Amino acid sequence: MKQLRKIQQQHQAEIDEVINRLLSECKVEYNNEGVRGFVADTHRGFAHYDGQFTVPQWAYDKQHLSQQDFEKKHCVHAGWNKVKAYKKEGYFIYYVAHELAHQLRYIKYNKGGGHDFRFYEIFMDICPKDYQHHELNYKKTASKYGIKYQ
Repeated sequence: MKQLRKIQQQHQAEIDEVINRLLSECKVEYNNEGVRGFVADTHRGFAHYDGQFTVPQWAYDKQHLSQQDFEKKHCVHAGWNKVKAYKKEGYFIYYVAHELAHQLRYIKYNKGGGHDFRFYEIFMDICPKDYQHHELNYKKTASKYGIKYQ
């Protein structure tokens, strides 16, 4: 397994809980043996296809911090002055589901892949319906796979 950097250990119990809840509430039973998620102080999340995936610290903060605190922590120092940042309910859960769907797709079909119908089939099964709309801010084409604004 790849040695991941910038892991934020203080969030490990919470991301483990989110993963377990997502997998326990979905319709299909997935082989998730060896899958492990981490919160990392990185620019973006990433599925490493060795069972590990990361979700960025800012995605956690977007769900948990006020708009003012989020902007102080992430926008000014990272040059995101023009980004309209605000608290989004369920954003961290959505992001975990997104990266987890990449891992589960890889396990199920034995190959990686982008954001195709197989990815969205899994994503829509594991991500709570109330949070799926966050995907449209990342991939506008997600609507053709059934992702809708609430």
